[in-house]
Amino acid sequence: MSREYYLGNIKGTKGDKGDKGDKGDTGAKGDTGAVGVKGDKGDPGADYMPPVGGVPKSDLAAAVQASLNKADTALQSFAETDPTVPSWAKAASKPSYTAGEVGAEPAFTKNAAFNKNFGSAAGTVCEGNDSRLSNAREPTAHTHTKSQVTDFPSSMPASDVPAWAKS
Repeated sequence: MSREYYLGNIKGTKGDKGDKGDKGDTGAKGDTGAVGVKGDKGDPGADYMPPVGGVPKSDLAAAVQASLNKADTALQSFAETDPTVPSWAKAASKPSYTAGEVGAEPAFTKNAAFNKNFGSAAGTVCEGNDSRLSNAREPTAHTHTKSQVTDFPSSMPASDVPAWAKS
């Protein structure tokens, strides 16, 4: 019985099957070969073996090549060229100044507010136990004339006047 087979575009025939011979001894197991990378061009079943030095950039997908091109042109170093930036700011080592040289006040003392001492005398700030904070007293009864009220309205719509004020 003969069968047809194809190798590429060449048609051929296969001959009849012969007699089965004796089974031979099992040989030594060989090393596993390297696994290839499937190619996306050319023969769809071809395996690709990358060169020892790595995959050439030309073998990569277009999007990967574009990304690598951007990385190749990325800023690797920078030199300030803005004319408005003073030269001392462009220098590798910057000047240093003391607080007095720039007009800063000395560091605040612990438990002081705005560098003032606590107390009840002039020039001090009061703290939680200051009697001025707990001097509870009733408000003094008093009256004001209309002219003393600076935000007194000159007119008011009747709808804004409560009922008790209309009677």
